[in-house]
Amino acid sequence: MPMPEAMETHGRSASLKKQQGTVRAAFEAFGECDEECAKVYGGGLDQLSEETLCHEDVVRRFATFLVEDWRAAGTGEHIGGATVLQYLSVLMNIIVNKYRSSDDAKTKKFCLSLAKHAPEGAWYRGLKAEVRKLCFKRALENVKRMAVALAHRSTPRAMETKFALRQTWASGGRAAESAYLLYTGLKWDYDQQCTVGLWPQLKTFKVKLAVFVAGIDASTCYYTDWGDVMALSQPPIFEDGEACFLNTKLSLAAHPARVLGASMKDLRKDCPELPEDVSAGGPRPGVVNYAPMHVDPMFLCHTTGHDGKGFSNLFEYMDASVAMAIPGAVVLAGWPALPRAQLGKAPVPADLFCLVTQGNRERMELFVDALFNMHSAAPPMLLQNGDLRPAVRACAAGIIMHYPERKREGRHAPSMPSRLRRWKE
Repeated sequence: MPMPEAMETHGRSASLKKQQGTVRAAFEAFGECDEECAKVYGGGLDQLSEETLCHEDVVRRFATFLVEDWRAAGTGEHIGGATVLQYLSVLMNIIVNKYRSSDDAKTKKFCLSLAKHAPEGAWYRGLKAEVRKLCFKRALENVKRMAVALAHRSTPRAMETKFALRQTWASGGRAAESAYLLYTGLKWDYDQQCTVGLWPQLKTFKVKLAVFVAGIDASTCYYTDWGDVMALSQPPIFEDGEACFLNTKLSLAAHPARVLGASMKDLRKDCPELPEDVSAGGPRPGVVNYAPMHVDPMFLCHTTGHDGKGFSNLFEYMDASVAMAIPGAVVLAGWPALPRAQLGKAPVPADLFCLVTQGNRERMELFVDALFNMHSAAPPMLLQNGDLRPAVRACAAGIIMHYPERKREGRHAPSMPSRLRRWKE
């Protein structure tokens, strides 16, 4: 019997070899991306010296190339953040496995970068966090692009689609779930100055709290999007004992997720920057994968609706709360994150009453009713003295506040009828 081969300390499966081949190809493309890179990193991994490879600079530059320049084979789109991190992990393992026995002090220090808690790996852990941050920012930009494109279309259907996408993103929800949000499940939170809803989770047959806060600009503002819907359509007729859905037309669709997905794909005509495979199933994974860069998972699960019992036994006793969902809601509305692992206040939406004196508030309420086509059979929580009236006023104030910005950008505030334009001017 021949002597057995010495077992290697690193994997050698077919899938790993395929991954390594993909990363080597990406690295060769990195080495050819410009003249400066060609001089330093050209020729591929096997041609570079130990001194060049065992240095954090090459990994950092390769990470930038993957995030900004490298495209997925077949689709020509940016690769996702998880894929970027996988490529970096494979590159690091290739280098470390090759030089782990080196006697050079700098190489030894570099090889310790993969150790989970070693101080030598602080730069690598920071690099991975920055990759997640940049990819999350790109995902948020795609949501904003879709909002802008839908605003340009200026139709009731486009406004409702924009609003449904905003709700899905803000709640980290699944594609079809926004279709089943009820008016009776919404309330105004006076402490946090935001709208809170009971969000149905279709996959788990559970309900979570969805917190909707004001966005940092017109393209990320929940209240401006809701105002666009109300200004271009009639409120639904409310009947006691009957379900009254916030997204009226979407709730009538046999397959709401397909309707949203088709609308998103159609937006590529106006937004070629969107991924070719954009779908209604994208917002939830985007939130779950990248928001932890800014929000502690202990808080984020209150936004996404995940069960935290596997994370800590504390969740056996801690119920969902608005305060715990605020950190996630703030980030998903485009605002800078709250300090890590800390709670805080939600951004306050625009205030309509700051424009008028106490004596003119009744006239302002009549103006809001006219702007949003309110009628006596509308959901009572939207009418004067209704539970959601502060949210309705925030919608009107958001439209007024963002009017100049949207006019400047060529989005002539489609929800702004002529009577509001005359009043504003």
